[in-house]
Order: sequence, then structure tokens, then C-alpha cells
Amino acid sequence: MSSVAAQSCAECAPAGSKRISRRAVLKGAGAVGAVTVAMPGWGGVAFASNEANRTGDIIVNIFLRGGMDGLSVVAPLHAGAGADLLAIARPTLNIDPSRLIPLNADFGLHPMMAALMPIWAAGTLALIPAAGFPNGDRSHFAVQRKMDEGLDAGAVGSGWLARHLDNTFSPGPTGLRAASMPNGQRSMSGSSVAVTMNSTDTFRVDGFRNNANSGAAVRAALRELNGVSGGNLVNERAQEALIALDVVSSAPSSPPANGAVYPTTGSGRNVGRVLSEIAELIRADVGLEAVATEANFGWDLHDNFGDDTTGRQAQNLEALADVLAAFAQDLGSNMDRVTVVLMTEFGRTFRENGGFGVDHGRASTMFVLGGGVRGGLYGDWPGLEAQNIDGNALRVTVDYRSVLADILEHRLATGNMAAVLPGYVDTPEKRLNLALPLG
Repeated sequence: MSSVAAQSCAECAPAGSKRISRRAVLKGAGAVGAVTVAMPGWGGVAFASNEANRTGDIIVNIFLRGGMDGLSVVAPLHAGAGADLLAIARPTLNIDPSRLIPLNADFGLHPMMAALMPIWAAGTLALIPAAGFPNGDRSHFAVQRKMDEGLDAGAVGSGWLARHLDNTFSPGPTGLRAASMPNGQRSMSGSSVAVTMNSTDTFRVDGFRNNANSGAAVRAALRELNGVSGGNLVNERAQEALIALDVVSSAPSSPPANGAVYPTTGSGRNVGRVLSEIAELIRADVGLEAVATEANFGWDLHDNFGDDTTGRQAQNLEALADVLAAFAQDLGSNMDRVTVVLMTEFGRTFRENGGFGVDHGRASTMFVLGGGVRGGLYGDWPGLEAQNIDGNALRVTVDYRSVLADILEHRLATGNMAAVLPGYVDTPEKRLNLALPLG
């Protein structure tokens, strides 16, 4: 997508939209503080679903566990935006700006992520290149846990998606409301409705043969055993599990639609399988409201980061882009009722280390895509001058919860923002307004 097209919607900007602008970048290049300038938003498709029980989009949360380097996802194109400083800081890892795919006049996308450009061109991909956990912790485990729980400090023992589900009206268990795939995700921890499955093909009661006859018999026996007509919590949870078993076992199996091809080799193989199964459940309209998954491609590249074509980071980014592009193509018009958000616990250091890698940093790039997303670059670009670098890392200017708050309010119709994001003080100034209101 050309830089002209990326900035061609000046007439349709919502008043509070926080798009990264050229003026903000150039002004920020010589200033300590970040600058915010309202920029255009993109049109989108209003929510539409034939699932009467769902009041908002289906949310798919993908956690990029390991600390993905955001400065190689969205990178400056010229000296005014910081390209010269990045080249000095990363003499062997830096991407030649001429190889970047322009997103606007100042920033470009990693050349191995070209598969995302049709989504960008459609105006349904938002990138937030200075987002992250607001506090300074650089421990994988600690930050992942807090972000999964929707916090900036402390612990609550439940996930933000679980609390969203518990605080959003649903008339009762009529389908598979929520799932963690391919294993339990902490963002779903504590949910009374979420199920964990490795694969839709193997989702069954352990200890029984996985065939239609035994499955039906097992479910009938469990209903009788649990007395699902009762009103206690255990019976309600059993009823949810039985409904999930019924729904998944009876959902029609179908190959990816619209000519979508997921990676079948390399680092994208396993994540591609999971995303294809999530897409299959969405297309089958089984009642999904939320899915939590992860993409562990090996982002923790303290060494062996590699070049921008065959290096490990480049191959990881290519796999991620290919999986996301296949998922969007597979869903087709169903993406109008889906919002996908990708986040990571932190980015990597600004300067490369002696092992030709990058260590634990601060800000990284968040992704949001879907039919209800105003595409573009969002947030305050902090600049790469010495006074703007936070302990050898890109400074966080966008609290990851600001992105979640936009999605929760505008796309998910959450019932209680304070319960879903406890401790987060929501103000208009923090909002990016990257999501269209449900309509």
C-alpha cells in the first residue's frame, strides 16, 4: 500500500482518533515528549451476526509469548523518524529502509510480512508500534501473567477475557461460548464457560474411544451422573462442558474457505492449524464469543536474530503474517463480526547485544484486525533519540489496556469495564479510538 493511500481518508476521521501522523513524528524527532495529532480513521463494516445470543464481536486474543521485537515489525523509513539512529544501534540486525513496505511516509512494515498488506489496504488492520505493559518489569513470566489478567500490578487470579464473559450478558448455555486453544490460557482463567481443547478433532472425554457412538453414550451418561437439571455451580459447569462436547462433535467439518492456505511447514504450522480450527468453529456459528490462543514462534532472540530475509526473526514474522492473512481470507465476510488482537509481554532492546541479538525491552507492536477496526498506525511515537530511550528500549507510550478498552467498549459490549480491567483508570485521552462502535 502506498503512503498516499495510507493517508487518504482525512475527511472521515473521528474526532478522538489517535493515528500516528507525519507532523507528530517529525516534531517528536527533536523533542523529549511525544506528540499526538488527530488523524483520519477508516470506514468499516458494522457488526452483523446470526447468533442471537451474542451482543458483540467474537474476540480472538493471540499472545505472542516470548517478547516479540516491535522495532523490526514497524520501523522508521527515514532519518527524521529515526532510521539513522536505529541503523547505528543495530549495525548487523537493522533492516535497510529501502526494503521496508511503506505504511505511510514515515514508517514501513517488515519485508517478510507482505501477506498482511491486503488487510492493511482494506483499512481493517491497526498497528500500535509503541504499546506495551506500562510498568518497567522485564520478566517474561511476571509480565505475561499481569497482561493475561489485564493488570499493571498485583494479581487477581482470573483472566481479563474470563471476566469479560462473566460480566457480559448471555441468556444461557446454548453453544460453545469460549475456548482456549491449544492449551489453557491465563486470560481465560476463572471463566465459568470457557473450555480448553488441543484440537477440535480430539476434543472428547478422556478415557473413551473417539467415535460417534461412544461419544453420544458418554455424554448421555455424564448428563445422568451430573444431574444437569440442578442449579448448583458444579452442575452448571458440567452442563456447559456437555454442551461444548455436543457442539464441537456435531459441528460440520469443512476445509478452509475462500482459497485460504495456512502454513503447513515451518514455525507457522502449529499456529496455522489452531487458527484454521478457530475459523472453522466461527464459520459453523457454534456460538463463540471469545477464543484465547498463543503464537510461540521463538521470539526470545537474545542471539541468532538474523538478517531480514533468512534470519529467525524474519522467518517468525513471515509465519505470523501468513497465518493471519490465511485466517482473514478463510473467514471472508465473517471477519465483519470478529476482532483479533495480538500482544506480547515486551519488545526487545534498542541496541543489539554482543551475540547479534536483542534482550528484554519495553514497547513492542500490537496488532488489531477485523471488520470493525479503523486501520492505520496508532499511538504516540516516542522517538529514538537518547533522551527518549527507556533503559536501552523503545519507550511505552500506549498502555496495552487502552487498546483492550477500545475493543471491550466498542466491539464487545462489555458489561463492566472496571471489573474486566481492574485498576485501569479509563480516560478519553488514553483511548486510541481504533474500533468502530457496534451498529
